[in-house]
Formats: sequence, C-alpha cells, structure tokens
Amino acid sequence: MSEVVLSDDGRLRLSASDLAGSGEAILATRGAGKSWLAAVQAEQLIEAGYPVLILDVVGEYWSLKACYPVVVFGGSHADVPLDPHIGSEVARAVLDRRLKAVVDLTGMRRADQPFFIADLAAELYEYGLKVKTPCWLLIEEAQNFIPQTGNPPCKRPILDIIEMGRHAGLGVCLVSHRSATIDKTALGLCDILIFKRLTLPHDLQVVRDFFRGRDPGFVDVVKELPGLRSEEAILYYPLRLRAPVKFRVVSRRTPHVAETPTLEIREVSTPEVSAVSKELTEYFQDIIREKVERRDEIVELKARLEELQRELEEKDRRIERLEHDLELAQRFRIELPPELLKVPGVSEKLERLEERVMDLYAAQVEKVRRLEEENRELRRRLEPAGKADFSSLAGRVEVLSREMQRSRQPLISLSESLSGAVEAASKVLEDLRRLTSGFISVEEHRRRVEEIRREYERRIGLLEEADAWRLNPHIIIRMSRIVNEIANLTDTAKQILKFASSLRSDVTFDESMVAHSVGRSPSTVRQYLRRLTRLGWLTQTRNGFRNRIGENVAGKILNSAGLGGEVPKAVIEKCKREILTFIQSL
Repeated sequence: MSEVVLSDDGRLRLSASDLAGSGEAILATRGAGKSWLAAVQAEQLIEAGYPVLILDVVGEYWSLKACYPVVVFGGSHADVPLDPHIGSEVARAVLDRRLKAVVDLTGMRRADQPFFIADLAAELYEYGLKVKTPCWLLIEEAQNFIPQTGNPPCKRPILDIIEMGRHAGLGVCLVSHRSATIDKTALGLCDILIFKRLTLPHDLQVVRDFFRGRDPGFVDVVKELPGLRSEEAILYYPLRLRAPVKFRVVSRRTPHVAETPTLEIREVSTPEVSAVSKELTEYFQDIIREKVERRDEIVELKARLEELQRELEEKDRRIERLEHDLELAQRFRIELPPELLKVPGVSEKLERLEERVMDLYAAQVEKVRRLEEENRELRRRLEPAGKADFSSLAGRVEVLSREMQRSRQPLISLSESLSGAVEAASKVLEDLRRLTSGFISVEEHRRRVEEIRREYERRIGLLEEADAWRLNPHIIIRMSRIVNEIANLTDTAKQILKFASSLRSDVTFDESMVAHSVGRSPSTVRQYLRRLTRLGWLTQTRNGFRNRIGENVAGKILNSAGLGGEVPKAVIEKCKREILTFIQSL
C-alpha cells in the first residue's frame, strides 16, 4: 500500500488511498508554509499514481513540472490554454486521461473564477459518479469559493464533493489562511485537519470552537498554534490517531517559487508529456474556439431578438391604432340600402362625410382624454395633500368638469346633424323605392335587418358575460395567488421566468442561452429551470425548455373552485396578458 510521508523523520505516514479519498483542510496564516505542505502531499500522490487536480489562484504550483508529468492549464507557464467557459471540459479530461493537472487561475478575472470553478466542480462530481476514477482536488484560498457568508455559484458544487465525493472516488484538500471566513460546514465535514501557525484571534477562536464541539479534551492545542515555526504543523486525524500530533514537515522535491520567485525551473520534456500537452492544447483550442463562436452567435441572436421585439411592439401599436380607427368607422358608418348607393354621387359624398365625422370625433375624443388625464392628475395631487387648502384645486376640478361637458356638445350636435341627414336620406329613399322596387324586396330587407339586429344583440351579450366573468371573485382570488406565487420566487428565478416570457411557446431554449442573459452559470440556471418546470411555468423537451406560462395561467384559472359554467376565452386571454405584463415588470 502506498503511503504519504508528512514528517521529516518519516514516522508520520498516512495511507495514500485515505488521503486521496478524504476531506482535508490545511489552516495557517500567510507565510506559515501551508502551500509547501499541500505541494508535499501533491508530489507523493502523483508518485503513487493518483490523478491530481490543483486549483491554483496564487500561481505557485506550476513548478511541479520540474520533476513530474504535470499539465498546466492557463497562467504564464501554460501547457494548455484556459477559458472561463471550459470548466466542465477540464474536469472530464482529468478523469478520462487520469491527468496530473494544475489549473492556474491567475490570468482569469476574479469575477469569472466562481463560475468556472462551479462548472468544473459540478462536472467532476457528476461525471465522477459514472466513471469512478479516483482524483484528489486541491483548492488554494478556499475561503474565496466556500465562504461562511455569501453564496457564490461554486459553493454548492464544492460542498457536494466534500459531503459525497467519496462515492465518486474524490478527495478534497482546502487550503486557507482565514479560518474565520471559510464555511464551517465544510470544515466540520473534513476528516483530516492540519494546523500550522495561526495568530489572528478570530481564526484561533474558530479552532477553539471546533475542538469544543468535536473533541473538548484537545482544546489546549489552540495555545500552541501561535508559536509554531514555519516547518512545524499539528495533525488532527481522529479516525487514525488518538490525539493530535505535532511534527516537522518533510522537504519538497520541487522548487517552491513563492519563496524564490527568480528561481529558473527546467521544464519537463519527456516525449510522453510533450505529446499529451500538444494533444490537449489542440483539443482545448478547438473547444475554446467553439465556445467563443457560440457566445458570439448568442449575442447576435439576442440582438436580433431585441430587434424583432421592437418590431413586434411597433406592429402592436399599429394594430391598436387601426383597431381604434376601425371602431370609429363602425360607430359612425351610415348604413343605407343598396338601392340608394346606386344613385350617382351618393357613395362619394358618404365617404367624405364619414371621413369628416371620424376626424371631428377623434379630435373631440383626444381633447376629452387630455382633460380626463389632467383631472386624474389633480385628484392624485389632492390625495397626499393632507390638511392643505383644497378650494383652488376644487375650483379647477369644477372648471375642468364644465369644460369636459362643453366638449361633448359638438358630439351631440354632430349626432343630431347625422340624424337629420339620415331622415333626409330616408325621404329620398321613399322616393327612390317607387323607382327601384324591383331591386330588392321589403321582406328580404327586413330579414337582413333582423339578422343584423340579432347578431348585434348576441355580441353585446357575449361582452356583458365576459365582463361579469372577469369580475368573478374566484377568478380574482386565483389571479392574486398566481401573482403571489411569482412574487415569492427568488430573484434569479424571476429573471429566468422573465426571459422565458419574452419567447413564444414554440421556441426551445437551453440553460446556456438563459445563463448568458441573467449572468449566472449554466449549472445554476439548469437547477432553476427544472424548478420552474416542476411549478408548471416551463415544459422540458428533448432539446431544452419551452415557455408554457399561458397554459399554466389558463389551467389555474379553469381549475378554480367555485366557478360555474365555462369561462369565456376572452377572459382567459385577458388574464394571460395581465400575468405576462406583471412578469415583464419584475
């Protein structure tokens, strides 16, 4: 069985399989040698044949190449290029090829690092459950990625590895110089804790609380921590050792560039490693190129989507204006029998008359609308006025009311004029009937008039029925519950639902498209998409997800308890539009 030697006298040894499959934490202040100790373990696990994956945010571990076949992703000593969007691909390559890899994050933006590590850790765990390849994961400056307060996207995937990584053959080592700010759940799940020099009171209190909760007999260990030298450490491993053990750390085989930054390291140039590095470089260059092209395509599609959305809004406004004009035309259209329209010049005069009527009516309606808006604005100002003097405002409201009344007078006069015109046209019709009695029978005319009257009454009835349904208390209650359900979603879920509401129900999208829109990682967005699917707002297809907000709203309205009879389609459509408007306002 392979062993990892920790002490310089060779007495303190741990099983390589235990170390590679356990949770471990190395806690020390800056400059106390925590990275040295982590590198010692990495060297010996590499010699034992275990795949190793090191997340390096300080740019120190590339020096392992001096003695070992280590592949470096990113940084100034990279063998393989690195991109923020290839975290899952790096994890798969490490497990499939059993690599010894260092991921140098010094060249990646701090804002991109949590998303990259989230994808990498999630894929390492999920894919590791399938392939069962042992792998040791080392995370430098772990407090940045699993903090006690805050919830970066990489926190949950790392905790999954700490909690359940043993099932996938994964071990993890957390290296941190701030014990006070690292997640205490993660520390509590670690089987092995190694303490080096700690001096800050908050960090010492964390260790003190840890021993009080787990092993009160060793609380006095805290007193030794401030006085430890750089080469000294204390190991706490209750599964194998009865008590904490103090030891001197064994020397490294590779240079420690943190202490000697000008040291020149001879790169490994064995044919096997060079071939692997070249192959991986080409592989990941192709992946990065595809990712960049896809991101550019997503940006282009998003811009096109916004352009189409603006065109759709403009068409909706155009349709609304046309519907308004059509309503005016239908309201003031003078319906005359066909025989009257055959008189020369009558059609042209009627068209000019209708155009004039519509212009007058539109002008008066616009004036009334402006007066009503001014009236509402004055009333709105009156509400918060408290004990202010309302006399002048009330007088203004009264003046507006009289002006609105006067504005309706031209409409009344216009209607009277139209009535006179219709009466005059009727007289002309009586004279023409004697001349045109052969064109249409009176019975046919009456039958048509009766059909028009019945159709008009039917439509009026449908409108009244729809208005009554819309005011149904059960529908109002159901709409309130739907709004509350949406309001109780998390901010990320609301943004994802808002994105989905902007798409048609036949458009399929995936987590990558949504992640780019809401600024979250695809793995995080995938969880929210599945939750929204369970709630009924989305539906999952073979290729992704689709919007089913309208169907969900309709289903909730139709299933309302206490409703009697069939709900009109007009009511359902109005409810859908209101919910979509509410979602877009989030």
